[in-house]
Amino acid sequence: MPASGSHDWTRPGIYEVGDGIFRIPLSMPNDGLRAVNVYAVISDDELGLVDGGWADPNAQQELAAALARIGRSIDRIATIAVTHAHRDHYTLAVSLRARYGSRIALGRREGPTIAAMIDGSGRGLDSQGGRLIAADAADLLHQLAGSGSRAPQGYVTEEFGLPDRWLDDGDPVRTGSRTLRAVHTPGHTDGHMVFVEETARLLFSGDHILPTITPSVGFEPRPTPDPLGAYLESLRIIADGPALGLLPSHGPVIDDAGRRARELIDHHAERLDRIRMLCADGLRTARAIAHASTWTRRDRRFHELGLFDQVLAVVETLVHLDHLAFRGELRCGTGKAGPNIYTTE
Repeated sequence: MPASGSHDWTRPGIYEVGDGIFRIPLSMPNDGLRAVNVYAVISDDELGLVDGGWADPNAQQELAAALARIGRSIDRIATIAVTHAHRDHYTLAVSLRARYGSRIALGRREGPTIAAMIDGSGRGLDSQGGRLIAADAADLLHQLAGSGSRAPQGYVTEEFGLPDRWLDDGDPVRTGSRTLRAVHTPGHTDGHMVFVEETARLLFSGDHILPTITPSVGFEPRPTPDPLGAYLESLRIIADGPALGLLPSHGPVIDDAGRRARELIDHHAERLDRIRMLCADGLRTARAIAHASTWTRRDRRFHELGLFDQVLAVVETLVHLDHLAFRGELRCGTGKAGPNIYTTE
């Protein structure tokens, strides 16, 4: 695969990753990930995007400048195929549609998230309140309320309109004579889609598979009962499929999507084993188990994480516990307003 600026994948610019396919990192305000990759797809003089980016003026300027470097104009984007409805992927697509008439395609099962964003119930971190209570982490909810993190900058005013087209598994998305095949990969979100360009043997992975970090699972306003189970099944689709290069949303391009999928499967197997052991040792809540675990590639302790990363860690632990309960390996006792209690008996 051609060089794509992997030495610093967040550096603004435009990087060719395949014939007529270009990676464009766009900045993200107030986010530790720093940038999101969108991909320009060109065929027969038609221009499309995979993912839109965050609705931020700087990101829109970066996109326009990058496209200009290859002789293209931001006002000629015909279709934006969006992998999922998180704001760093969807909201700039909505802005581009309003200004230039681009059409948006999105997985059908992102519908509940879009509805929650439109009616306001899914905005900010308040939507995670019930899960934090279930995880015995109500104190984090109170800290969020006092920190201003309930509505991060640029979040409340962003538009989450309906897409122009709902996608189902296997649907084609065409740019000129080039076809991307949508593959439903629930887990990170319930309606997450990846897009396969079979001629170029490339996978636009969104946040389903990332090259250097582990994607969050089920972090959405209306989570499903077992998002981790769905995620592991979705990873196996890629792990057992044909060899494809990985074009991720966050991180550098890598050559083998299947290998990375297998690494993520192994990572979750190890975390599940650790959680089983901690439950057997008497820890009963997601909060307690998150405290006893290490996080990030640097094996940081829970108290070393920032507030938002603590929320992610607790929710991820809850997702793993619920997966074990869903499989019958743990019992989950729930109260009307208290935390979930997990036991091995």
